[in-house]
Amino acid sequence: MSRSADRPDRRVAAPPPSLWSRITKASARDIVDDGVPRWLAWQVFWAPIAGAVLLVTLFAVSRPSYYEVLAEDRPVEWLQFALCLMTALFGLAAARRLAVRRQFAAAGALLLVGLGSFFLAGEEISWAQRVFAFGTPEQLASTNSQEEFNLHNLHAVGFDVQDMFKIFSFLLGLGGVALTLATRGRRPWLTGRFWLLVSPPLYALPGFLGMVLYRPFRLLDIAYMPVLKFQEWVETALFLSMAVTAYVIYLRSARSALPVTPAEGASSSADAGTAVGLAGRTGTRPLVIAVCVVAVTVVFAALTAHHGIAPGNPVPR
Repeated sequence: MSRSADRPDRRVAAPPPSLWSRITKASARDIVDDGVPRWLAWQVFWAPIAGAVLLVTLFAVSRPSYYEVLAEDRPVEWLQFALCLMTALFGLAAARRLAVRRQFAAAGALLLVGLGSFFLAGEEISWAQRVFAFGTPEQLASTNSQEEFNLHNLHAVGFDVQDMFKIFSFLLGLGGVALTLATRGRRPWLTGRFWLLVSPPLYALPGFLGMVLYRPFRLLDIAYMPVLKFQEWVETALFLSMAVTAYVIYLRSARSALPVTPAEGASSSADAGTAVGLAGRTGTRPLVIAVCVVAVTVVFAALTAHHGIAPGNPVPR
C-alpha cells in the first residue's frame, strides 16, 4: 500500500464566498449586461457611502459648512433637482419606446416614473419660484409652512403633506431594494421579461438602501439638527439610484427593439443598418439628455442667485 493511501485527506473545502464578494460579482455582471460604463456604475455604487463619510467629516471640521452644503438653493439641492429631472426624461423616453413595442405594462410603469420624477423635480425648487421671482398666491401661502409655491410644505389641521412625502420616499427606497433582490439570486422570486426590464441594477442598491435605513431611524423623532439635515443627502442618494435605474431601463428598452435573430428582422442589410442606427442613437441620446439637464440646472441656479430670494422669504404678492 502506498504512503498516500495511509495519509488522511487534509484538503479543506473552500469557504463560501462572503456577502460582499457576491454583491460585487453580481454588480460586475449587471454592468456588463446593461452596457453601462464601468466607471459610472461604480461611482453610483460608492457615491452614497462616500458622500455620507465626507459630510460627517465636514461636520466635524466645520459645522457652518455642513449646513451650508445641505441648505436649500445650494449644491446638494440642485443635484437633487438635476437627478429628478434626469430620471423624468429617461423614464419618459423609455416609456415611449416600450409603447411603440406594445409593451404597455412596462410603458405605463415608466410613464408613472417619468411624470412622478418631474413632479419631484418641480417640488425640489418650488416650481422655479426663486428662479423666476414670482409670488405665492395668498390662498396657498396661508397653508404653506414656508409660504412658497409648492405642495410638500402644505399643512392643515391634523395633517401634514410632508409626512406623506416622507412615507412615499421610504416606499421608493423599499421598493427599489425589494425589486433589486427579488429578481436576482439562484432562485429569484420575480421572473419574466417585465421584471427583468424594470429591475434596478445591483450597483444602485446603496442609494435605495440608505433611505430604507434612514427613515425608520427618523421615526425615533430625534430633533438633533445635523441628523435632520442629513436627510438631504439620503434623498440625493435615492434620486441617484432612481436616475441610473431609469437610464438602464432606457438602454434595455432600446436593446429590446433590436433584432435578436435573423427571423426577427435582421435578414436584410437594410434591417441590419436600422439596428446599427438605433444602437448609435441609444449611445448619444443619454449624453444629450444629461448635458441638457446640467445646462438647465446651472442656468436655474444662476438665476436664483441673481434674484437673491431666500428660501422661506417669498417675493411680494
